[in-house]
Amino acid sequence: MHGVLIWKPTDRDRRFLILRYKTQYFSDDRGRKHPFPEEVWERLSPETQELSETASYGHAKSIISPDLDQ
Repeated sequence: MHGVLIWKPTDRDRRFLILRYKTQYFSDDRGRKHPFPEEVWERLSPETQELSETASYGHAKSIISPDLDQ
């Protein structure tokens, strides 16, 4: 089940960032390391940037390190 709260702030628009699933080792000939325009990329948290970046097949991203320690 999903729910939505009514957007109440009047001083800004409501925005969504939808991350599509893809494997971290997927690459193509475009050579781009992230799927967002630079002005959007700069505003993302380091954790979101890390999740969006490509990496080698066996690489474990640091954002999941706390889960691996358990």
